[in-house]
Amino acid sequence: MSDAAKTPEYEMVDQRSEIIDGVEYMLSAPSWEHQDIVEMIGEQLKQYFKNKPCKVRMSPVAVHLFKNEDEIQPDLLVLCDRSKLVDGKIMGAPDLVIEVVSRPSSVERDLLVKPMLCKKAGVKEYWAVDRDSVVMWDFSNDTVGIVPFEVGSVVKSSHFQGLEVERYSLEW
Repeated sequence: MSDAAKTPEYEMVDQRSEIIDGVEYMLSAPSWEHQDIVEMIGEQLKQYFKNKPCKVRMSPVAVHLFKNEDEIQPDLLVLCDRSKLVDGKIMGAPDLVIEVVSRPSSVERDLLVKPMLCKKAGVKEYWAVDRDSVVMWDFSNDTVGIVPFEVGSVVKSSHFQGLEVERYSLEW
């Protein structure tokens, strides 16, 4: 019997990682605040896309932007082309990719590396969400902007007409 088979299920841990340009980046467990923001945005995305042909997914989900070994795991994504879903993985560019920036571990990847990778792959829109702002790339119009992300503020998609995400209080 293998060691894995002897290990109780609750002790088994799957280490998440991303591979970008052949380099593997180990992903640490997200913080409570990080997950609060992901859930807040995800709930609103799911409401907007309800009864529409696009699907919203939260990490972990494997995304292969190109036909190579590279794999990213965005915090949130929207996929409108079902043919890109192959064997439970996304093969090609999602329509919207959202990363919640984890300081300091993912700042460079989320704000510099992934946006350019997503642009090259054909992602239409990319958001990097920080505690108090959102950097938004609209690749179809080749624009980038920074919008506030404070309680009560609203972030509007440039690609999906009528998609608005409101920042509400995450106090417990």
